[in-house]
Formats: sequence, structure tokens, C-alpha cells
Amino acid sequence: MKVLIAIFCLLGVVLIYLNFTDATKLAERYAVACDDGSIEACNELGDMYATGKGVSIDYKKASQLYNKACDDGNASGCYNLGVIYYYGRGVPVDYKKASQLYGKACDDGDIEACNELGDIYATGEGVPVDYIKAGYMYDIACDEGVDDACTRLKDLFAASSRYAGEYDKIAVTFLDKCYDGDVDACSNLGRVLHGGQGVEQNNVKALSLFREACENGSIKGCSNLGYMYQYGLGVTQDLKEAVSIYRDACERGGIGSCFNLGVMYDEGFGVKKDKVEASKIYEKVCSGGHIDGCYNLGNMYLQGEGVVKDYDKALFLYRQACAGNNDSACHNFNSVYNKLCSNNSKTYCSKYEKITDMN
Repeated sequence: MKVLIAIFCLLGVVLIYLNFTDATKLAERYAVACDDGSIEACNELGDMYATGKGVSIDYKKASQLYNKACDDGNASGCYNLGVIYYYGRGVPVDYKKASQLYGKACDDGDIEACNELGDIYATGEGVPVDYIKAGYMYDIACDEGVDDACTRLKDLFAASSRYAGEYDKIAVTFLDKCYDGDVDACSNLGRVLHGGQGVEQNNVKALSLFREACENGSIKGCSNLGYMYQYGLGVTQDLKEAVSIYRDACERGGIGSCFNLGVMYDEGFGVKKDKVEASKIYEKVCSGGHIDGCYNLGNMYLQGEGVVKDYDKALFLYRQACAGNNDSACHNFNSVYNKLCSNNSKTYCSKYEKITDMN
């Protein structure tokens, strides 16, 4: 028995060593690529220094690499550098600097940065409290599939005496911009009216605003219009019309509408159920950063629906969605991981680690 234990311990050490050496080689490749001008490699190498994968943790080095990537237009580099300053990793905490970096990253397309910037405006860390700007940031992130942002946007509009005066300002701001021709502002005003929080709920007016925004080119407006038809809000429920609206918005680049279209195919709502088509759509939106798309695709690989059953891909997608704060993905990952490891599948036990921090 002691001999077997010793062998297993030795095997564990070997696996750890191999994983470490692989990470070390990867860090070396990133370093060469970064020196050769690859900003993506600079950002990835920064991640390795920030987490200690393949190299010793060095926040100063990570900051330098993130800064280099950010200066060359890499949105993730700006966001990661913002995280460094926000949490004071190797540098003094600087909320103002973090907000500036999150703003730059958000402008360049990093959706998580938009969400974090919303938090900063809502709490007044490094900037004056501004619930209107917080609402804008949360709205951007929510439309791109960040569930936390959707929740925070609802909280922002929730009845509370502390913020009462600000809700009117948000609605008036959207109204003014809508009249000035900002179609996304019309869609945002529709969301305020649909929610009925801080203002009187009116789904009929919300529907009208969504339709106007959609017809004038707002992808957000189309996504919201499809939602109203899907659930029969302010209009008679029409699943086929919802599918048509989602498809049009998806073809024009609306990742949220693409996800909704995938759900319609997945469940057979307003269209013939087609798991293969649903899986293709989920793969597209997952690649575009839609966390729920990754989660749903993970479920399909786990069950073998629309795709060939593949536990490895399911685990990968669950972990990706878990990192994006999808709690169900975290639990599913651990459930599948525990089941595979209990069946002595060393491949999965050695390749993945159980997710212990659900937060």
C-alpha cells in the first residue's frame, strides 16, 4: 500500500512538473512574439506574470506588458491594467486611473470593462457618482450578455429613496437624446418604460419606442422588440415574428439577438426545433463573448444534442462561462468534473482543476 501511495504521489509531482514546464515554454513563446510586435502575446504574457503561470508572479512586469498592449490598441490590455490599479496589485490603489483605463477598454470593445466602469460610476470610486453614466455602461454590457450588468441595471432603476431624483434624470436624458435622433436612446427609454421602475410602466409605449428604434437602425431596439413579441408584452405574442426580428438583428451584428435566436431553435419556439442550428449559433455568440451562449453550448456537448458528445469541450465551455460569472456553469463544471474523476478518468483530473471559488 505504501508503495502505491508513493507511486501516486510521484505521478502527481510529475504531472505538476509537466504542466509547469508546458506553461514555462508557452511564456517563452509569448515573450518572443511580444518582442516581435504581437500585442495579443504581450497581453497573454502579462496574464501569466499576474497569475504566476509558468513564471513567478511579478505585477510590475505584468503592468508593463499590459501597458504596452494597451498603448498599441489592445482593449484587454487596458482592462487588465485597470484591474491592476483598481485592486492595487504591485501599485498603489488608484481608482481614477482604473476608471480611465476601463473607459478606454470599453470604448475599444471590452464589454467587461464597460460593466466595471458602471460599478465605478455607481459607487463614485475615483469619479463623481453618476447614475446616468452607470446606467449607460450597464446597458451596453447587458446587451452583450453580461448577466451581472443586467442585474445591476435593474437595481439602478429599482425603487429607492436614495436614488429617486436620479431615475427621473435618466429617463429625461434618454428622452432628450431620443428626440435628438439617438435611436439607441429611444430603445433605452423603452426599457425604462417596460421596467416601470422610477416611472409608470407602459409596455405599449415601450413597444412603440423599440419599433421606432429598430426601424431606424438600432440593433438594441430590434433585440428588445423581438423580446416583446416573444413574451407578448404590449402586443399579442407572436413567436414567428420574434424569430424574424432576432434573425435580422443577428445578421446585422447583434450578439444578444443571435443568442435569443439560438434559444428559439434550441427550444422550437416559433421555428422548427433544430439543435444543430442552435449549436452553431451558440458557438458564434460564445466566440463573441456571450457567456450564456458558452454555457448553453456546454450543455449541448455534455448531452450530445446538435453536436457529438464531448466532455472535454463541455468542461472547457463551462469553465469559460463560470469565469464570466455564470453560477450554473460553475456548478455544472464541478458536477461533471467530480463524476469523471470518480470514474478514474485521469485525463480530465489532470487537465482540469475543480472550481473551488464560486464567487
